Amino acid sequence: MEITTIADEIRNTNDLEGYLNRTLEKIRANERHLVEERFFDLSLDLLCISDMNGYFTKVSKSFTTLLGYTEEELLLRPFKDFVVEDDKNNTDTAYDELKEGANLNDFENRYRCADGSIKWLAWRSVPVPGEELIFGIARDVTEHKESEARKKIYTEQLEYLIKQKNESLRYALSLQNALIQGNQLIGKVFPESFILHLPKEIVSGDFCWAEQVNDTLYVAAADCTGHGVPGALMTMVCSSLLSRAVKEFELTSPGKILDKARELLLNHFGMTEQSVNDGMDISLCAINTKTLALEWSGANNNLLYFHKKTIHEVQADKQPVGQFDNYAPFATHTLQLAKGDIIYLYSDGYADQFGGDKGKKLMYKRFIETIGKTTNLSMFGQQNRLAKAFEQWKGNQEQVDDVLIIGIRV
Repeated sequence: MEITTIADEIRNTNDLEGYLNRTLEKIRANERHLVEERFFDLSLDLLCISDMNGYFTKVSKSFTTLLGYTEEELLLRPFKDFVVEDDKNNTDTAYDELKEGANLNDFENRYRCADGSIKWLAWRSVPVPGEELIFGIARDVTEHKESEARKKIYTEQLEYLIKQKNESLRYALSLQNALIQGNQLIGKVFPESFILHLPKEIVSGDFCWAEQVNDTLYVAAADCTGHGVPGALMTMVCSSLLSRAVKEFELTSPGKILDKARELLLNHFGMTEQSVNDGMDISLCAINTKTLALEWSGANNNLLYFHKKTIHEVQADKQPVGQFDNYAPFATHTLQLAKGDIIYLYSDGYADQFGGDKGKKLMYKRFIETIGKTTNLSMFGQQNRLAKAFEQWKGNQEQVDDVLIIGIRV
């Protein structure tokens, strides 16, 4: 047997340089093959090469590790056999596009593993028409898909709970409005009036209360502890106590009415085992509809009135209607209004709102200035101007409290 050595080949060739170049090319090709093999073996992504007939011709180790099949099993069967039944039509469509020369980006389908579990794969594939091959890179996105599915379930559950809550709140609002009917009475007695009520939530801790006894209309802007559902519950309690003070105990002086409401409130909560510090701040007036004489008392919230082209302010007692260590009887202030004068009863929500260019509180000085700029308007115009000014001041800030302003032109 004749053995040909490299030296013999070199002696027998007339093209030593060509021989060396061919040898180097073989070495480089072998090295590239080794690099490709190593790249396939070490890649965390799922790498594959497939032909135009729908068969894998090469897969990376990460492919076999994830799906649980051997490389031989994956190469012997059409890859569509491993795809979940519901995804086969979409997979056929995507593969047809690849065979026509289009690249495939962000295509997702599900593969069934050897153990029966399902894996979501996200694909990026490119065809190589001259070689009748398709190169693909897939990534396991199962965890992301399952997370998205869980998130969708949680979102749907949360939306359902929010819907149920809002329906309950709207029902609570209808009950609150039915029990506290000051809005209609004020407009009936004084058509030139407005009530600007901007709850922080659907239901409110602020409420407008009114009762009429003979020629006297009692009107209050009250701010109960809290807002939302807790505040709304307090509004129904406090509204009932004010009505009892006027109707059951036949009190006429606003100061005496607030004293009695405080007494009833403390007795009401005193029947419980826990000490409750809830109560209300309030601005309460009694207007004689014939003489326009006004009596007023306030708990923390002042009275504003427009008289002789000037805004005037009457100071409230610095104590709530409720538990207070240094409690003193509420004072009653008396005023004589003239035709066309305007009174303003309000809670603290408007002045306490953060906003403006620097995100600061609006404060009472700016609140009074805002009201002063509206006195030449109709009452409806004042309501709209005050509401617009509040929204402009608030901007993107969250509303901090319920807002209530009652304006009455006598």
